[in-house]
Amino acid sequence: MTRHLTALAAAAAIGCLCTIAHATGANRVWVSGKGSDAPGCGAPTAPCRSLQYAHDNIVATGGEIDILDPAGYGAITITKAISIVNDGVGTAGVQSGAGNSAVTVNAGAGDSIYLRGLNIDGVQYSGATGILLNTGGSLKVVNCVVRHFNANGIEVRALGTGLTSVTISDTLVSDNNGIGVLFDTPTTGTGWIVATVDHVISTQNEDGIDFDMQNASTFWNRITLANVVANNNNGFGVAGQGLNPGGTGLMVDSSYTNYNGSASSGGGIGVAGPMGVYLSRSIVAGNPNYGVGNGTSPNSFYTAGNNWIVSNTTDIDLTTGAPMLTTQPLQ
Repeated sequence: MTRHLTALAAAAAIGCLCTIAHATGANRVWVSGKGSDAPGCGAPTAPCRSLQYAHDNIVATGGEIDILDPAGYGAITITKAISIVNDGVGTAGVQSGAGNSAVTVNAGAGDSIYLRGLNIDGVQYSGATGILLNTGGSLKVVNCVVRHFNANGIEVRALGTGLTSVTISDTLVSDNNGIGVLFDTPTTGTGWIVATVDHVISTQNEDGIDFDMQNASTFWNRITLANVVANNNNGFGVAGQGLNPGGTGLMVDSSYTNYNGSASSGGGIGVAGPMGVYLSRSIVAGNPNYGVGNGTSPNSFYTAGNNWIVSNTTDIDLTTGAPMLTTQPLQ
């Protein structure tokens, strides 16, 4: 009898633990084109169908959604720390409805978002933005394709306060009617951005990569571009304005900003407002307006002396009174 009661108690405890685990969500969930959005989905043998259902109902905060096979998985609004991973199974499509973003991030200040291996498409420019981060602690985008949006490909807005850390690597952003990659600190917040963009191609957008720092944060925004190709955009390859009183630092290394703009507008690298721009081992060539320039002072342009700024209609166009392109010794 005693053993029987003990067994019942153990079974009850296990049932309780299972209920708790289900209530708090699973740490790892799978989705498939053959899956079904239903309570209890998420195992490899019974996957969910859509990213949104898995996010809202199955996966725990800080958990991971894995793609099992090629399919379209719908748009998603992310409100918590999460990873969405396609590890080479084929095309994992994330498409937006008309006027909406494909991936919207409204997460908490301490939440980390990780996206890998996604094909994010605006469906013939009906979608607004590919990846839109409104709030969140960090965003990492790896090995993704973002195309065909009516507005911007990737937009990091940094609403609210505190630091937003962004890494974008091994990603193509192209054929968007707006900016390929936009970093924006709107006037409504005091947050700031530290971003690394590495091995990214941003082409055939309005501008390739923009940073628009216009809020009241006293911290420096720091944008690092390495091994970036920002060619054949309608306006600028790389552009921005540093209205932030804390300042903005832009570092460009081993990158290409060629054939951007027209004879009267745009160019390779163009900035305005207080910031420091540091160039090394990069090529700025063939831009029909200018290669490197600034619209308003003060700006400080520094070069390691190992760039090619050539074959532009005007190679260097700096506002009168602004610092000239200053050669820094290699150290």
